[in-house]
Amino acid sequence: IDIPTTGHPSFLWEREDKRYHMPQAERERLGPFIITSQRNLSDDGSIVCSHCQKVLAVYSPTSDSHTPTPQNLTRHGAVPIPNFGWFCSQRCATTYESAFSVRFQRNALGQISYYDELLDHAQQPEGLISVLLDKSASISDRDDAAMDLGDYNTPEVIHALATIAGDMSVDEIVRASCGESLANLWIAHGKIDNSLYEALVGIARQEAERLLNAQGIHHDETNGSGLGPRGA
Repeated sequence: IDIPTTGHPSFLWEREDKRYHMPQAERERLGPFIITSQRNLSDDGSIVCSHCQKVLAVYSPTSDSHTPTPQNLTRHGAVPIPNFGWFCSQRCATTYESAFSVRFQRNALGQISYYDELLDHAQQPEGLISVLLDKSASISDRDDAAMDLGDYNTPEVIHALATIAGDMSVDEIVRASCGESLANLWIAHGKIDNSLYEALVGIARQEAERLLNAQGIHHDETNGSGLGPRGA
């Protein structure tokens, strides 16, 4: 499978009135589109997120390969876009879409994906769960995994999110995202897990409540579903 290995896109898909502000950028114009100049492209072969600029993989000219490999990047939730570049997560990809009024291809699950073969091989969401539970992973990687897991309503995902949400040794940024993803799953499927909701504490509970309140939903201890409209 031929997936992109360059760090930055060779061109950007935004119109002139929504240009991407890179430090010291010089751009060339081609019709309504803007192209980055060569100096803005990665010169060491590294793979870099096209939105947040996080380095995802380092290139070795000796072995002509990346560490981690593009396949492993995808397994851990990174998103490759053909003839464009990479995003570190679905969240960065969708944020980029909103910022620059572009639309990337999606699969049947609603994920941005041009390489479903890699997603199947990665056995998502198992790869994301492994990142979330990996104490050696960076905070940003674990946070991205927590957010992306909000698209998967499986017992394994819910258990992983709840475990990290309640682990006070984990950075609060990650715990907050776990609470947010749990709330998104409850909203999407119309049912709150009462016992799990009651077990949420701190920032995870606050984020879950914030999202539920935004949807006009309150936690109802007496309601069998655990979910009902505010004021009902």
